[in-house]
Amino acid sequence: MDTWEGQEMTAEFTPEMQNVLALALAEAQHQRSPVLGTPHLFIALTKLDGATAAALRVQGHDPKAVRDGLRMALGQGQAPPAPSPN
Repeated sequence: MDTWEGQEMTAEFTPEMQNVLALALAEAQHQRSPVLGTPHLFIALTKLDGATAAALRVQGHDPKAVRDGLRMALGQGQAPPAPSPN
């Protein structure tokens, strides 16, 4: 079982949900976050080829670009290169 802050995730979830939670947990740990929150879940959902990624694509958004933007907003990404002065 995965643990978070010493607590086991004991609820029984579908394999798909377990995968989402594992990805979200890895994202939260990578960001050194003390909580697993909505941004981590959303980032996890954009990594999968499911409804979230499909909805983003239909709206003209690249799932990876959305993830990168969310990480930037959370202070965990790298800023894009600055445009060169003309």
